[in-house]
Amino acid sequence: MRTYNQLFALMRRNNGMRLLLLAVYAILVWQYYAKTMPSSIFVGAFRPAVDSFTPPLVENMYPILFVVCGVALPLEIFSEYLSIPDSLIYIRRRRGPAHFCRYLAILFVYSAVYTGIQVWIAFLVIPDCNAKTLLSTSLCAQFTLILLMLVSNFGYLLDNRAAGYISALVLYGLVLCLNPLLRWLIQDAVYLPHWVPVYGVLALVLIAANAFAFSRLQII
Repeated sequence: MRTYNQLFALMRRNNGMRLLLLAVYAILVWQYYAKTMPSSIFVGAFRPAVDSFTPPLVENMYPILFVVCGVALPLEIFSEYLSIPDSLIYIRRRRGPAHFCRYLAILFVYSAVYTGIQVWIAFLVIPDCNAKTLLSTSLCAQFTLILLMLVSNFGYLLDNRAAGYISALVLYGLVLCLNPLLRWLIQDAVYLPHWVPVYGVLALVLIAANAFAFSRLQII
């Protein structure tokens, strides 16, 4: 119950900025569905460039918008929640592993809701939508968002927000510039696409890095 109370207290701040971000993103997504011939690939999922004359980064502008809005929308409330010390004891101390696990669960739920709403919209507006393709690519987009939020949170925990956000954007931008890598990531390896094991390894590394930075937090 305390977890919900703390999150709601943080969420009540800066609601105007969140509404502005959502409005801008909604307009851009509306243009995507109105002015292009949308495929069953989820709007926020990366894709290799089909035309050799089109840079893959240009082809992936909407996936970039998806993660930029997804990372920016919480306005760091999840990172703030993670950094809140235990206020119910006389000597304030760092939260334990359970608090860090709750943070990870909140991150997963947020990314699922953020992605799920857009999947539902895609089902409504795309005629003859291939459900399997849409759901699989939306999962890729969701876990991409989680990884980038972990990168930015690592910078927050190290008291260097700018480095965290810049690192997340630059790393994702570099990946989107490499068309052969994008093709390889979406290819199937046995029963799953390559991005699944790659993301699994990256998630373990980033969770371990965040857990270490979390354990080193200074208590005020």
